[in-house]
Amino acid sequence: AGPVYLSLAPNGRHLLVANYVSGSIAVLPVKADGSLGDATDKHQDQGEPGAAKPEAAVEGSFAISDHNGPHAHMIAADPRGKYVFSTDLGLDRIYQYRLDNGSGKLTPNDPPFIAASSPGAGPRHFVFTPQGDGLWLINEEASTLTFYHLDKQSGLLREGKTVSALPKEY
Repeated sequence: AGPVYLSLAPNGRHLLVANYVSGSIAVLPVKADGSLGDATDKHQDQGEPGAAKPEAAVEGSFAISDHNGPHAHMIAADPRGKYVFSTDLGLDRIYQYRLDNGSGKLTPNDPPFIAASSPGAGPRHFVFTPQGDGLWLINEEASTLTFYHLDKQSGLLREGKTVSALPKEY
């Protein structure tokens, strides 16, 4: 319920869907005529809700969000199409999967997710570096950007630097 983000795998054969309301993700095959087939895979995010208020927010922040359960927010494959990542705003997690480009199946990586850069940060959207060796992720509730290194062999993210997304005198 509540699809909020769509992206194509780099080979164009699978559509990745993040569903905010249900906190689930799905993979749908793209047929030769461009239509979509039934989902080849679905995963339901589960876990304890994230912090109700962002720990790293600036003083005076009124940010509070849907940290009341799973809320998948974005899903995308790395530039090589080997790995898929999905953010969950409600659980403060970034999920990590391996993608089978033939079947469209997602296999949880080990570990299957990493925690957001700080409790209540609210990970939302991300972009990969041009080299595909990392990504920048915006944390909606904390108003920060976090860099994650991507190990191209294992498909695992490792947290790097976090910077404010706000003007200096905010």
